Amino acid sequence: MADELIAGRPGFNFLSAAPGLASKPLLVLSSDNGLAPQTDALVAAVRSYGGNRITAYHAATDHSWSDRRIDLATQVIKWLESL
Repeated sequence: MADELIAGRPGFNFLSAAPGLASKPLLVLSSDNGLAPQTDALVAAVRSYGGNRITAYHAATDHSWSDRRIDLATQVIKWLESL
């Protein structure tokens, strides 16, 4: 599995998907798990390709949103309703 991750690393980079994501509605959720800079970079990259149907939401919670599950569900439902 580690070899697959190493070999496929370029393809696993969400930033390389930014051009294709620019034409799609996109919900980007982040939490205080240390990955927010990566999600922020994705949002910026998609916007740089003309993506304007982006909803970005950050919550001060852990990776599994264990204390914010209702908030998580609410954000997803609100985004789905906007489609």
